[in-house]
Amino acid sequence: DWSRQTEQLRDAIIALDGRTAAATHRDVGIRIYGEADVKSDWDSHGLRDRVRRHLARGLKLLAGGYRDLLRQGW
Repeated sequence: DWSRQTEQLRDAIIALDGRTAAATHRDVGIRIYGEADVKSDWDSHGLRDRVRRHLARGLKLLAGGYRDLLRQGW
């Protein structure tokens, strides 16, 4: 099982990889949550907002935030 922090890091990296590959937010959402969940929940903005937060977290890691993880013993 994944811890919440580990899931968030995984999703941030997936979102960042998606951005690098020119994937849309929706495409990233499908990769993380699956097509059925995105199809049913995307328009409510819940999943869309979560993908945006994952990307923001990934960009923060890219900008040097990963060093904080290394200092914590990751």
